[in-house]
Amino acid sequence: MARYLLSLSLIVALLDIASAQNPLAEEPFAFALIADMPYSPTDSVRFGRLVEEINRAEGLEWVIHVGDIKGGSSPCSDGILQSRFEWFQQFARPFILAPGDNDWTDCHRSGYQPLDRLARVRALFFPRPGWTIGQHPMRVDTQGGTFPEHVRWTHGRTSFAVLHIVGSHNATAKFEGRTRANDEEVTSRTAAAIAWMRETFAQAAEQDHRAVFLIIHANPRFERREDEPDGPYAAFLQALEQEVVRFGRPVALAHGDSHYFRVDKPLRQAATGQRLTRFTRIEPFGTPDIHYLRVIVDPADSHIFQVHAEIVEANLD
Repeated sequence: MARYLLSLSLIVALLDIASAQNPLAEEPFAFALIADMPYSPTDSVRFGRLVEEINRAEGLEWVIHVGDIKGGSSPCSDGILQSRFEWFQQFARPFILAPGDNDWTDCHRSGYQPLDRLARVRALFFPRPGWTIGQHPMRVDTQGGTFPEHVRWTHGRTSFAVLHIVGSHNATAKFEGRTRANDEEVTSRTAAAIAWMRETFAQAAEQDHRAVFLIIHANPRFERREDEPDGPYAAFLQALEQEVVRFGRPVALAHGDSHYFRVDKPLRQAATGQRLTRFTRIEPFGTPDIHYLRVIVDPADSHIFQVHAEIVEANLD
């Protein structure tokens, strides 16, 4: 009898663990989405208020920052980056970051080498590949190796993935001192991001997921796609279109870069011009607007993703 009770207890414990790791598919959940902040000292004060508001909010699973954690012309010193890391560590929930162009690509503006700053960003914000940062880190899958920032996780029947696609024309913008190594970085990182995205869709289809949520920093210029057939985002947009069509279920892509809050459907099939209505673009507020989006994932809703703007009123007196 004792052996039977022990076995039964073990089974119950394993079921409890499985339940905790795989929430019921039909239960809605939510998370916070931010971008392009903080930049100025005033932003920093207001960002502290934002952290407090998000920490107090109920029902949020994690916080996603889609990139640009400082101004493009401000110093890219270790001290500045370390201060941002410490601010992000104040979030009570897991914190996921997609690197932005201000964080490394544009660091030549303040006298730094972009590739050196990229290495520092990876070391500082991805110290344990396969784990987020924040006060309560979350386990995630990672592409690892050179690209620890490429992470993926699932919640219920929704897949999430971070892809390192940045502004400043995906790091192709020219600057004094640019070398072949900078060009090679663009090629390898973009190829890795596209491969990570394709794997995410394949896994989502195999596991019969209801939706996919992608995170990048750059505004990939959906509206200028026809004008830029060989542009810096062309390969990514072509792969994205293919995967959205193949998946055939709701897909959302969150990006920052242009500091303009919007939720729309800008992706069209290149060959026909037909709008892909299952695809949604979500861009959060960016400085000087220090607010956040509450994104609700509701499998019972045919659109899956719902977006609510959460306005944070900050007293600066």
